Amino acid sequence: MTRRPLRRLATTGLGSGALALSLLAPISGATEPADATARAGQRVQAPRTVVAGSKIAVKGKVATRGGVKRPVRLTIKKGKKWKVVAKTRATKKGTFRIRTAAGSKVRKIKLRLVAPRHRGMKAFSRRFSVRVLAPVAPRSATGISESWSGSPAVLGGQGPTVTGQVTGSEVAGRSVVVQQQLGTEWFPVTSVTSGADGSFVAALPTTWLHTTPVRVVVAETPTALGATGAATGVAVTPSWVPQGSDASAWTHIEPGYRWRFNPCETIEYRTNLTGAPAGAREALASALTEVAQATGYEFVHLGDSDGIQKPAAGYSGIPADTELLIGFLRDEWTGNDYSGNVMGRGGPDSGFRAQDALGAVYRSRSATAFLDLDPTPMPGWTPQLMRFVFMHEITHALGLGHSPDGSQVMGPSSGNIAHLGVADLNGLNQQGRQTGCVTDVPRRATGSLLVEAPVPLP
Repeated sequence: MTRRPLRRLATTGLGSGALALSLLAPISGATEPADATARAGQRVQAPRTVVAGSKIAVKGKVATRGGVKRPVRLTIKKGKKWKVVAKTRATKKGTFRIRTAAGSKVRKIKLRLVAPRHRGMKAFSRRFSVRVLAPVAPRSATGISESWSGSPAVLGGQGPTVTGQVTGSEVAGRSVVVQQQLGTEWFPVTSVTSGADGSFVAALPTTWLHTTPVRVVVAETPTALGATGAATGVAVTPSWVPQGSDASAWTHIEPGYRWRFNPCETIEYRTNLTGAPAGAREALASALTEVAQATGYEFVHLGDSDGIQKPAAGYSGIPADTELLIGFLRDEWTGNDYSGNVMGRGGPDSGFRAQDALGAVYRSRSATAFLDLDPTPMPGWTPQLMRFVFMHEITHALGLGHSPDGSQVMGPSSGNIAHLGVADLNGLNQQGRQTGCVTDVPRRATGSLLVEAPVPLP
């Protein structure tokens, strides 16, 4: 699988303390043999850089015995000599903290931490350098005002649009990012650059159906703080009129459990259209397009395969690189029951224990959606019927069960349904991108992570 451009947001700014002291790093260069130092567990940690006017804080551990509080000195190199600038004593366990002023000059300071020979314990020292940087001037404040229009938008049409103004002393050329909340996290959707007067306009894409909070964030700069606007709700609605009136009339494929692919990754699929009727590939492409619009999933075709759903002896199964296998088969090619009027079967094959914004979930590792080449009685595979059954079985593969509503794709229907209905869309919406990413549970928390799925549903 590959990561899609849907990314969790990383913190872009530094906390106030980060300007005064960088991350601590171990210092090398002990004056005694390395093996002796390792046995004693002696170490020194110090910042690589500090800001002029701040303190240089050093911590670590020196060898000790019998609970003796060993003397520790911090020295600075002045010409060819070392001058003591701070003294302390280690704790009974040998840990210590010691500080000295960085001074007001921008420079590189050479320091040495010394634990002198004491009560039979060998002397220990470490040399290191700290660079003193110029103070950073306080950054100016940034404000933002915005207004939204065009919501709800229609799938494939003009998206919800935000018009706004960056305010403050630095307004031109600012990076303005529109973020969308999926599950409990915020993700970047689109970005623009503010004009000379701080104005900006940004439109959201309308490639999938959703109702989500969005907000505008002005990125910080070295001289100006960032700003975050208020969250507001936007929606993208179908370009068709969904059938049905009860949006709750959908089920999970396994009662009491949820199966989902991770919408923050692509779904890589292969097709087995051996012996498929004319127009099968086009019908499948159309079905996948509508399912992608309903979920926000991104399907990536890896090519064709000879794999079969639960293959009989002599037939291949799901390829190792494939997350979703779609195609046609005959009854004798599979161990699943395609007798009677079963026109197809679909569902997850296996998955992993995971978590999402709604709680425990199985993250699908692989799934299948297959149509029967010889259903009884044979209805005649028209492009419209193939599209409908593909959509039905792929929706099973994504984790949905049957609907009691005959007007839904997932309901008891003969196949005269052109588009997903209100319950279909509601269920797929919860399975898809709007609910956010899926995160695997650590193995130590659950034992075995791999879970076998129920038999694919017709």
